[in-house]
Amino acid sequence: CKQYTLHLANIDVAEIKNNDIVEIAKDKARKSYEILKHPVITTDGGIFISALKGFPGQNSKQAAMLLGPKKILALLADETDRTAMRRNCMVFYDGKKYKVCMAEVPLVISKQITESEYKAYPLDSILIPLHEENARMLTYRQMPIAERVQFTELPFFEEFIATL
Repeated sequence: CKQYTLHLANIDVAEIKNNDIVEIAKDKARKSYEILKHPVITTDGGIFISALKGFPGQNSKQAAMLLGPKKILALLADETDRTAMRRNCMVFYDGKKYKVCMAEVPLVISKQITESEYKAYPLDSILIPLHEENARMLTYRQMPIAERVQFTELPFFEEFIATL
C-alpha cells in the first residue's frame, strides 16, 4: 500500500454534462490530474428523488440554488412516495487508472422545511436519512454536524481512502 499525503487543491475544472455521476467524477479527476501532475481524488453526487424520476440527481446543487427546498416540496405536494437516495462517488486517479467508490444513503423527503442553528446545504432542511440511528427522523439540518456525519457518505469514503 502506497503512502499518500492529502492536500486540498482549490482548482476549478469544467464539469461535463452527463447523467452518470461516476463519469462526471472520473472526468474531473482526469482534468485535475492534468493540471496538478500528481494523483488526485475527486467527488460528485446528488439527491435522486423517486417520485420525481431521479430529479434533481446530478444537478442537485443547481436545483438547491435555483429552486430551494420550498419549491422541491411543492413538486412533491401530491406525492405519497417521498423516498430518495443520496448518491456520491469518489474517484482516485493516478494518471493511469481510476479507483471508484460509490456510496448511497437512503432518504425520505420531509413534508416541511426544518430550521436550526446549524448551517448546511440548502436541501438538508428537507432530507431525512433513513437509518435505525435516526429514530427521531431528524433532517440533516436538525442534527449537530458531528452527529450528521454518520448519515453521509463520509464513513464509506474514509474506508476507501484507507485502501489507496
